[in-house]
Amino acid sequence: MRNTVRKLAYVVSPVGRKRRLPDIYSSDEGIQASAEREAINSPVQGFGSDYVLAAAIEIYFKHILPKDPDFRTIRPVGSVHDAIYYEVRNDKVDYWAPIIKETFDDASRLKEWFDYTPPLLIPGDLKIGNHWGDAKEWNIGEPLPYKMR
Repeated sequence: MRNTVRKLAYVVSPVGRKRRLPDIYSSDEGIQASAEREAINSPVQGFGSDYVLAAAIEIYFKHILPKDPDFRTIRPVGSVHDAIYYEVRNDKVDYWAPIIKETFDDASRLKEWFDYTPPLLIPGDLKIGNHWGDAKEWNIGEPLPYKMR
């Protein structure tokens, strides 16, 4: 990535997102170093973001829209880097969790959308909690990690 950014002033993520980094040509060594770090991180972080967004779009259009268009049992509430957060009604966690997990784990949409097949499986973690900060990892079929409110 260092060589690429020095030569082209940009790097490209696996699905084609281009990150321009003209600061690589700065006369300030600190600014150049910052551009190098961004060149190393951007393809990975950008890919994570693209992957999550693609999964969220698929979950919405293939599952939520046809089954719960009024968001009565599930609602996307936010995303951060490589994670997306849903509010799910307690009595529907067992229904929605497998759909979310299976969709996130299936990277086949990347071939269709971006003509890219990841060289490795990209399994997602499923966490459940009453709030973002108290979420605990959970495997489908196990008892919930604590009483849901």
